[in-house]
Amino acid sequence: MKKEDFFDVLGDLDDNIVEGAKPTMKKSINWKIWGTMAACLCLIAGVVATSKISSPLPPMEGGSSPDGIWPEGADPIIASIAVYPANENVENIETATCEKLGKEEAYAMEVLGEHLPTWLPDSVSFDYANLYETTMKDGTKYYMLRAFYTTGKGIPSYIVDGETAQSFPDNFHDEFAVFVMNYKPVSQNSIHQIGDLPEFLGSTWGGDTFFFEFENVYIGFSPSSPEFSVDEILSVITSIK
Repeated sequence: MKKEDFFDVLGDLDDNIVEGAKPTMKKSINWKIWGTMAACLCLIAGVVATSKISSPLPPMEGGSSPDGIWPEGADPIIASIAVYPANENVENIETATCEKLGKEEAYAMEVLGEHLPTWLPDSVSFDYANLYETTMKDGTKYYMLRAFYTTGKGIPSYIVDGETAQSFPDNFHDEFAVFVMNYKPVSQNSIHQIGDLPEFLGSTWGGDTFFFEFENVYIGFSPSSPEFSVDEILSVITSIK
């Protein structure tokens, strides 16, 4: 989608979104809204998907200043999609893309797809995956495969002409996501070894996203449902080859 198309969408935004903005910050806030709308529009196009599940993408504000202004040379749309390790800078991004994949495509991917789980709890199945590709100006490429798994429960209902109907499942009903990255993700928490996970999950884990190193990749697990036991989560993880 061309950048010009986003301005048409921005024109439909409620004025209340920016009404309280300080005059000196309007340019910065518009940039941030533009980046956010870019991600939302990509979802509609089947390219970028959103979820309640947290993500190891770098912080959306990205900039070095406290108010989150995008630094000089950083495209806000590209930067909002990009994935990269903490030792890289947003200004050095050349391009960033996100592609939606089905199960066969996701599991067939070399390196990343090979590390998706092969065991799932009862009633849980693969939903879809997003493949993020970020190319830096020096030619370095970073990839993240984010796969979502769901039970399909909790699909909202609505009334049409007195009849109850169901809407299509959306991304807010995913049960958990598995991230596979060829780079060390940005994380405030420790990145574990796979052998340390039983003790970690059984003692100090609070149900949030966690990461572990496995062979030549980094893997994240992010549950959105509290119904899974530690044993089930460990079974998912140990099924990763």
